[in-house]
Amino acid sequence: MARDNFDSLLELEDEYYNEGFRLGVEDGSRAGRIEGRIFGMQKGFEKYVEMGRLSGNVAVWQARIPNQETHLPVDGSRSDGNLQELQESLLPALQAHSRLEKHLQTLYALVELETLSTQNTEEAVSDIDDRFKRASAKAKMIEKIIGEGDSDQQLSSNVTDPDSSPRASDINSAMRARNQKETSRAQDF
Repeated sequence: MARDNFDSLLELEDEYYNEGFRLGVEDGSRAGRIEGRIFGMQKGFEKYVEMGRLSGNVAVWQARIPNQETHLPVDGSRSDGNLQELQESLLPALQAHSRLEKHLQTLYALVELETLSTQNTEEAVSDIDDRFKRASAKAKMIEKIIGEGDSDQQLSSNVTDPDSSPRASDINSAMRARNQKETSRAQDF
């Protein structure tokens, strides 16, 4: 009988361990869901901002092609001649050719904001990622055709790449600098 009284004391450590493990799993699961939602919203926002930027580029490029309908708002104070002069003074017109127009139409179809899904499903997310990659490549092609800027500097880095964030690039450059210092110190010995 004396042995039964001590059995509960001997298993006390296991009970506390199991209780702590269970509470830790519950807390970690809750914190993981919260962190996952925040991370997902941040990455989704970054993707949609980039798609919006590309959509704006398409609108500007289409407006610069002569004999294209412009989507610029025209108020009653400006005549169509004044609007055309204003557009020509701000940005030079692009030389219209079928290849450029085809690329612009394709890019517009890829970044059309009304067709982008905001659903949080595997299909929708992979569709957005695929469209973003294709739209970025198409924008680079258009930039090369019209001869505007360095596409690497104009287009922000791929948002699906975890090393593209400013914080990650700062960390990477700091690590490279530290490795170079260590290499130079090792060579001195």
